[in-house]
Amino acid sequence: VQDGDICTVGSSTPLSVVAYLLAKNTHAPHLVIIPFAGLMDVDPYPMTLTNAEPLALRNCVDYWGMDELYEWLYQKGRISEEIFTTAQIDGSGNLNTSVIGDPRGRSVRLPGQAGIADVTNLHQNLVVYSCRHTKERLVDRVDYISGSRVLAKPEDREAVNLRPGSQRVMTNLGVFELNEDTHKLELISIHPGVTIEEIERNTGFPIIKAKEITTTEPPTAEELRLIREMVDPFGIRRLESVDSADRLGLLREIFTAEAEWLLGRQPPL
Repeated sequence: VQDGDICTVGSSTPLSVVAYLLAKNTHAPHLVIIPFAGLMDVDPYPMTLTNAEPLALRNCVDYWGMDELYEWLYQKGRISEEIFTTAQIDGSGNLNTSVIGDPRGRSVRLPGQAGIADVTNLHQNLVVYSCRHTKERLVDRVDYISGSRVLAKPEDREAVNLRPGSQRVMTNLGVFELNEDTHKLELISIHPGVTIEEIERNTGFPIIKAKEITTTEPPTAEELRLIREMVDPFGIRRLESVDSADRLGLLREIFTAEAEWLLGRQPPL
């Protein structure tokens, strides 16, 4: 995420909002953030579950409808990047947010693809993340293709007036990038303390190593402070990594803290 970029984000992806707000609070003060389907250029605000949309509405420059977003930004390739999560992703970078299992038999219905089929190609850069790097999520073949970056090569994108860009996959173990020639994900970075063997054990497709694999740079102490005190003081980002059995308790904790804050009884922390 660079200063001056135009970014869009879904309303149910906390880590995406954390990333954008952190960037806007640090190296990218002119980052244009578009959350909640049309709130344009939102200034930094603390993430909340109960008051997120009113705060974003109060801090935005303007608000558009979805038809305006698609006509003037999406379809013209003006969105610099979008960050979102997915239930499954395979070695070719195909994404599944629709259904797991056999559609003709027993299956698990997921939230659906919304605009993913479009944005995987229209947006310049695509970042997909998964908080749990497992063989159930990084699979040999997705059960359903909700989106795929078919237009990966620069010449293919430029032929339809789209800017060249990249697709990356970030997990709790490492970072992959889609090779535009082979159309396969390549491991480009490993997080500190993680081994290639650990990544191979937890991946459902064969690991292709990039020519140069780096160690992911960890966040600085100041970045962690900003995340914990200014960007996400209620810890909403934790909802993406807790076990399902602990989710209800965490939601109650967040709602209670937000209620105290809204009533003016205590600060977020």
